[in-house]
Amino acid sequence: MYSLLIADDEAIIREGLLKLIDFAALGYRVCGEAANGETALNIIRAQCPDVVLIDIRMPRMSGLEAIARARADGYDGKFIILSGYADFEYAKQAIAHGVSGYLGKPIDEDELSERLTAVRAELDRRRMSIEAGDAYRAGARSIALTQLLRGQKPPVPLPDIGPGPWRVCVCPGEKLPAALAGACFAVQLEGDTALIVYDAQGERRLAALTANPPADMPFLACGGQAAQPQDLRASYDQARAVLARRFFYPPQTRVLGAQAVVPPTFALDAPLLERYASDMLGFVQAFSRQQLAALLVGLRDTLVRSGAGVQDVRLFLTDLFLRVRGTLAHLYPAVPLPASSDIFRAFDRAPCLSDILSQFTAHFDAAMDAMGGFTRESVLDDVLHYIEHNFRSNLTLESIAPLFGYNSAYLGKLLSRRVGESFNSYLDRLRVAEAKRLLEQTDMKVYTVAERVGYSNVDYFHVKFKKYVGLSPAQYRAQRKAKAGS
Repeated sequence: MYSLLIADDEAIIREGLLKLIDFAALGYRVCGEAANGETALNIIRAQCPDVVLIDIRMPRMSGLEAIARARADGYDGKFIILSGYADFEYAKQAIAHGVSGYLGKPIDEDELSERLTAVRAELDRRRMSIEAGDAYRAGARSIALTQLLRGQKPPVPLPDIGPGPWRVCVCPGEKLPAALAGACFAVQLEGDTALIVYDAQGERRLAALTANPPADMPFLACGGQAAQPQDLRASYDQARAVLARRFFYPPQTRVLGAQAVVPPTFALDAPLLERYASDMLGFVQAFSRQQLAALLVGLRDTLVRSGAGVQDVRLFLTDLFLRVRGTLAHLYPAVPLPASSDIFRAFDRAPCLSDILSQFTAHFDAAMDAMGGFTRESVLDDVLHYIEHNFRSNLTLESIAPLFGYNSAYLGKLLSRRVGESFNSYLDRLRVAEAKRLLEQTDMKVYTVAERVGYSNVDYFHVKFKKYVGLSPAQYRAQRKAKAGS
């Protein structure tokens, strides 16, 4: 089954295509939708769909410009233009970019189905040709690349491994990034998959993934570039070193490069441990939650800069927690604190550094509540102030919580109790309120207003605005203008 992207600024057209055309029966899987040319280009770069149905006139970037840029990036998939503009100049430009069809609107269901069937036949022929011709070469190439990654002498001459330069990325899972298909070779080595990205097109795709990784993308640890095939071993060793540093980054991190490797700089010794234990204990006893949060942020940075190994960091944090816990247990016998064995087990199993630090916050938060004399309101005021001043950006509980030393799920519960609704609902209300102001006081286009208040998808903005206001953005603007003129 081939992947297919639908790009049209009219939601009714996209919805109509999904309802009228049985894409699965024609051999296609719809991998995404785009309401403007810029979004379409980003999806093409990230997912490399086999076929793109695309309108010509769209906001932010025309369909023809998106096609031209995708071709410049090396994208060799199929384009079918859907346009209400039967202009010969448009058709000439489309032909120059190698489109596979130019269908007018309103779209004829049978005509589009026939065009998609013909395109699928072209894709089938290309796939069969590649599979038949590459079967032997793929086996020889895999052996040669494995030998290069192991630092062994490969056969001479080398099978085709692309024009270079090359870069090795290690993927610890079996799933591979779809966006790198056709721009890398995969080799199984040491229980992981080593991806050898082999040309400038692959580098551009990798850069796009790094800047805007899909949520379901597998983790990639990337080594440096290899100018010669014999340098692949060095790139692979760098990628393995990067993989070993994954623990120090949040779980949502999808791509890491060589900058993640930090050489050993200083020891996690007893004086450092004593200093953090003393400060941490003082903040807990003083109910100074903000200072404790800042201390944990600083501790994280210190541990990363130290260049210490993962196991040394786990042991340091376990020792730190148990020292503070022991003193609190002695001074406040009634305060509930986790057993030492539970801490050993939890810290040893934690997948990442931020998870361990979140456990510090959760346990000491419970201790301060039991000790009395503290209210969460001051911290929540700070959190709400932060949200109210940053709602235009891509805010999530996962991005806010570490700033205040909270676990994201726990912070979500505290905020819900405070504001009487979920974090997402509260965020939507702030954004919609600002959108109403912009619609009333400016002449901005609706999609510009959506972007200004934090919605990258204008259709999603329409849904949220109507949910809270009862009118579409355009209807609301018209209503306010009518009232102002009366």
